[in-house]
Amino acid sequence: MGPELGRGGMGVVHLAWDPLLRRQVALKRLLNADPVMALRFMREAQIQARVEHPRICKVFEVGSEGEHPFIAMQYIQGQTLGEAKDDLGINEKACIMANVAGALHAAHQMGLIHRDIKPSNILLEFCEDGTCVPYILDFGLARDQSVADLTLSWGLVGTPAFMSPEQAEGCEATQSSDIYSLGATFYALFGGHPPFEATTLAGLIHQQDTQIIRCLRRTIPGFPQDLDTILLKCMEADPARRYDSAFDLEEDLRRWLAGEPIRARAIGPLGRAWRRIKRHRTLSLAITAGALVALSLAGWNVHAARRARAQVELAQTFGLQVREVEQLLRIERMLPAHDIRPAEVQVKRRMSDIRTTMAKLGLVAEGPGHYALGRGHLALREFSLALDELAKARRAGFDSPDVAYATGSALMEGYFDELLHRNPQPSEHEAIRQRFAVPAHAEFIRAMGRSQEDPAFGEAQVAMLELDYPLCIRKCKDAFKARPWMYEAKVLEAQAWGLLANQSLGLGAETIRSVGEGRAALKNGESALEDALRLAPSDERICGVMLAQIVRESTFDADGGEPSEAIFKRGDALCARAMLIRPDDLRVRQDWAYGRVRQGFVQLRTGVDVRPLMRETLKALQADERKIKDEGLADVIAYLHWILADGQFRRGEDPLHELELMAFFLKPGTFDHVQPACLLAEFLASRGRSPLPVLEDAERILETGPQAKSNNYYPLTVWGNLLLVRAEWEMDEGRDPRATLDRAVLHLEQSQRLSPNSVFPPMHLVLAHAWKARRALALGQDPAPHLEAALTSGRRGLAITRSHYRLHLGLAEAHRIRALAAFAKRRDPSPFLQEARAALREGSQLNATDFRLFREAVAIEVLAADYALRLNRSPLEDLTQAERMARRGLAIKGDDPKLRLALARIDRMRAAWANSQGLSPDGAIQEARLHLAQSIGIHPSPFTEAERILIEGLASEAPVKALEIFRVYTRNHPYLALDYPIP
Repeated sequence: MGPELGRGGMGVVHLAWDPLLRRQVALKRLLNADPVMALRFMREAQIQARVEHPRICKVFEVGSEGEHPFIAMQYIQGQTLGEAKDDLGINEKACIMANVAGALHAAHQMGLIHRDIKPSNILLEFCEDGTCVPYILDFGLARDQSVADLTLSWGLVGTPAFMSPEQAEGCEATQSSDIYSLGATFYALFGGHPPFEATTLAGLIHQQDTQIIRCLRRTIPGFPQDLDTILLKCMEADPARRYDSAFDLEEDLRRWLAGEPIRARAIGPLGRAWRRIKRHRTLSLAITAGALVALSLAGWNVHAARRARAQVELAQTFGLQVREVEQLLRIERMLPAHDIRPAEVQVKRRMSDIRTTMAKLGLVAEGPGHYALGRGHLALREFSLALDELAKARRAGFDSPDVAYATGSALMEGYFDELLHRNPQPSEHEAIRQRFAVPAHAEFIRAMGRSQEDPAFGEAQVAMLELDYPLCIRKCKDAFKARPWMYEAKVLEAQAWGLLANQSLGLGAETIRSVGEGRAALKNGESALEDALRLAPSDERICGVMLAQIVRESTFDADGGEPSEAIFKRGDALCARAMLIRPDDLRVRQDWAYGRVRQGFVQLRTGVDVRPLMRETLKALQADERKIKDEGLADVIAYLHWILADGQFRRGEDPLHELELMAFFLKPGTFDHVQPACLLAEFLASRGRSPLPVLEDAERILETGPQAKSNNYYPLTVWGNLLLVRAEWEMDEGRDPRATLDRAVLHLEQSQRLSPNSVFPPMHLVLAHAWKARRALALGQDPAPHLEAALTSGRRGLAITRSHYRLHLGLAEAHRIRALAAFAKRRDPSPFLQEARAALREGSQLNATDFRLFREAVAIEVLAADYALRLNRSPLEDLTQAERMARRGLAIKGDDPKLRLALARIDRMRAAWANSQGLSPDGAIQEARLHLAQSIGIHPSPFTEAERILIEGLASEAPVKALEIFRVYTRNHPYLALDYPIP
């Protein structure tokens, strides 16, 4: 035990060391062994330990050493208010008084009355910048036995000079008594002496009964009149005329400090006369009639004051009940993972008790009761119900910073709930922000920094809503450092890290380095969430935020990293935990299903058959069919059908049924319809049907929807891809794709400027520029600028990531068109063909199951065979490799007409080579006809007609005439000449 810090009537305080938490504490020991006093000492210390406020000295531990109880309290190194008063200016003293009033209000809400506010019970800790921080000592514990007045009993606690009149007369101390004592304390601080001074308690009571407190502005030249008014209102003899609560006192002091008008009003001449008359009772009969008139005029004001006072008391009662509710749920969430619903039933039962009490008490209970119910719903995370109750409290005239803070908290939680569980499109985020975040920010400003958890946490919430994520993170760390059990600060910190990561992902980051910063932000957020989950294993919301982080991580993987299914195993484990905590929560199933959606995207990219995963997930959601029209669940079911449709298309199954189901679950005309439109258009084109109506509808959505005005790269990327699907169909139909390709490049380049770290814009740009080169080559123009642009885009994409196979597929196409350009100029295309093969090999290592890779491989080997024929060399080795690739592609997607057509062409070229070598071409021609018929049966096109002309020309007795027919046909379809370079 260290040196003595102080001594009073009840006990002695020593400096001590806490070996467990390794910190200094102030150890207060009770000297008197009276069992009644000891019991009260221990009980009230335990109550005080429940008060959490930065301006109230914390109680760490309560215990006993032999017969002497002790309290381990926060050690504050500083001076008492009385010792430091000469070093403080008027504004500094007023600011200290406001801070102490705020602390008193927090304690009053917990049902605690100090009973001994005086200068020596307010300790000031001085900061390096010269400012000082006040702390209230001995809260609820003071028992001053040093007064030599025998009328001072155990029920009469306090220091006479600062006691309220009712407390001095032996009545029970109330919140209003503390307000009087605070006013008297600062009256003494400003004026140099207490409002009344007497050597005995009886003398004090006599002075309070017969004298009026003198205004400080009359004794101190220049003393501010409004500050004098505030002090006098605190020290009104009638408790009903004092401030209704310590919060109202704090608010008036803040107004004075800010130079705003205060709400208290100075006592006029009539009021002063009335007070003098009350103290001289012999005159009372003479003025009775006047008093009755005055009282009748003031009746309504008295009624209003009483109503306000009753509301304050009810707010305290209901506040204690709802605080117990909040603590019950908090404790449940900090237990090992378990079903939390029984605890929620208890909470709802207690809220029902509050409603019953409200019904009995009538209108006066409406405001405080609805406020308490709002906080109860907030604790249950029923945010819309919380907002309804808080709005009712305001309509009942019960409006305070506490109501504002609770309303802001409900709006903020509703904001994150929308983002987490409804999965809105980027274009919808601003509308959600205006609906939730903007009014939440306004409410927090109205709350004037008040927080039911920690001031730093309140500042973090405001910083989050102001989009100042670094400040939010710092404040969350401060809050958690001050309260290491406050896991909510860790959750908010993680959300800030996640939003920082979003900024580096797609909101205008300028360098690829920001992707690394984004990943680091996600890692920091993950660490914060793990801390939170260790503290609160039964809080399903933490699981939800962790799942959102997983989605962000998978988005980084999709845009610029290496996709992996490992993170989704973590997601499944988190969802299993959340389902254990809240088995009937639809949002848990929704989170799980969205995780499966992201996993489906990864499987599509890496070549895994996505159909089993999607069917399993849809089957698991069938139990929720009655809730299927819930907006969030309907969306996620739609996405599952879309991914299943994509998997079916890639594996040769008809995806139309799944696409129809997807459209059924989606709202019409939304952006969600656009991406599947690419898939539907590709399928229709492969069946010989025009995809233009589907593509044009999708473009109308992009042109008129909110995403048209957004600054988000993703809709522009999708738009560019949509136009590439159209351009491919136009080329296949022999149409000029120039206008479509130009628009595709425009949108993709804008997307790339907005998000230079995403691989998708350059990946699509490679193909767009390569096809522009193909068009130029077909029309006899120079393809070199377009090819260079394609290769530049490819290099940019590879600098972001080499892990997306579609990027390598696009580069293979660009290199093959370079080879075509060399072939057209009668140069050796082999070097370019080798580069195309190398790009294709790298892409195949990433995904060996996309049929488009095999289409490209076939085209490369057929061009090599054409070159061999030109050199009069055997093309059979190249044709054999081409056939192998075509059959591998058909093993994956047996209904692909282009691969069937490729087999017809391969057999036709074999027949031509056999014919040139004096061998019979009949067998090869028959095979070519068979494959051609299969291709035409799926999709007749200008290419199938060109192949038919060449096959039949080879089989006819007049091949020269057939060749002339082919040349006429290719003049009408110039793009055919590239794939059929017949001399």
